[in-house]
Amino acid sequence: MLMICLGIIGTTSSLFLNRYFGRRPIMMIGSILSGLCLLFVAVAYTVTGTKGGAASQALVALTTLFLLFYNATVGPLCWVLAGEIPAQHLRSYTLGLASGVGFLFFWLISFTTPYCTSLFLS
Repeated sequence: MLMICLGIIGTTSSLFLNRYFGRRPIMMIGSILSGLCLLFVAVAYTVTGTKGGAASQALVALTTLFLLFYNATVGPLCWVLAGEIPAQHLRSYTLGLASGVGFLFFWLISFTTPYCTSLFLS
């Protein structure tokens, strides 16, 4: 519930951030902050694994911060920027094709992830 609430707060705050700061600074800062959160998640997991305690709390906190930063910056604005790239008469086709390919790869990743993790853990 906390992550969903932070996602809603982040997405709502992107409206105000976009109005006052513009798209380019928000995309750059959001990409950097999101990337740093994911880097720290990888470092925390590599150093401690899933042994519990402070490491598990750090993983949850960093993942939650990533979700907040992503939903406040990169997530909503990438659809806006993608809509500005193609020409007017190709916009619906381009975004439709890009969405379809994106969802296809999202499904492929979510379908194959359990198999890949079982290979690495055994």
